[in-house]
Amino acid sequence: MLASAVDLTQFAVRFRYPGEEQPGLEEARDWLALARKTYQEVRLRLPKDATD
Repeated sequence: MLASAVDLTQFAVRFRYPGEEQPGLEEARDWLALARKTYQEVRLRLPKDATD
């Protein structure tokens, strides 16, 4: 799962600057879903006291 998080870098770089090509709604939703999954996976790996 976390290996696919590397793709988030592509999203961050590709759409960083205003005026550049912007993602469509469906693509943006896909990236957001991946970011949320990545966040949850990272939280699961942290010690419990780090997430309180």
